[in-house]
Amino acid sequence: MKKLGIFCAGLVLVLAAPVAMAANIVDDPGFEAGAFGGVWTEFSATFGTPLCDIGSCGTGGGTGPASGDWWAWFGGIAAPEIGSVSQSLVIPVGANTLEFQFENSASDTVADFIEARIDGIGVWTYFADGSIPVYALQSVDISAFADGAVHTLEFYSEISAVGGGGSNFFVDDVVIDDGVIPAGRGACCDGDACSIETEADCIAAGGAYQGDNTECFANSGMEMD
Repeated sequence: MKKLGIFCAGLVLVLAAPVAMAANIVDDPGFEAGAFGGVWTEFSATFGTPLCDIGSCGTGGGTGPASGDWWAWFGGIAAPEIGSVSQSLVIPVGANTLEFQFENSASDTVADFIEARIDGIGVWTYFADGSIPVYALQSVDISAFADGAVHTLEFYSEISAVGGGGSNFFVDDVVIDDGVIPAGRGACCDGDACSIETEADCIAAGGAYQGDNTECFANSGMEMD
């Protein structure tokens, strides 16, 4: 069956069937199950787990959780420390981005680091240089792993304390959306550009909204199979 395509300055918009809201495939993304809550696999050489609430850990001069009551705190001591949290999950085709809130509220030296890893492969690395002293959203391309298979998502940190101090790395609100276009959003034409927006945001930006559940495709034909 063929569907009529609508040109958006070279980008084809193809009407799609209505879809469900995008879903976060990360289980317990804000660590609200608490320490040893059975969702994340947790390790800390010093503390047993990196997962904290303010009552148990304080904030170390940082923000604490970005939202909710719990967060993952890596470091927290002026001595060598290794910490990690991980979970297995299926990353579907189209789930191309890992996002999380991150803060580096204290830094010893750049020998201290934290990584986001998939299957043990670093996809994001930060060295303790103090450049993100308050929470900021991190967005990481993980499209190489978006194949519908089971993978291991891990946050891993090493603190060397070679400068005699400690570094604090905070992680919270971990998101991998399943790649489905949320209901109430669709393709927005704005000159040569095509993006997925709400109708209100598209119109506010001066674009032409193509309807709910429409998609952007780079294709030169007027019809799509």
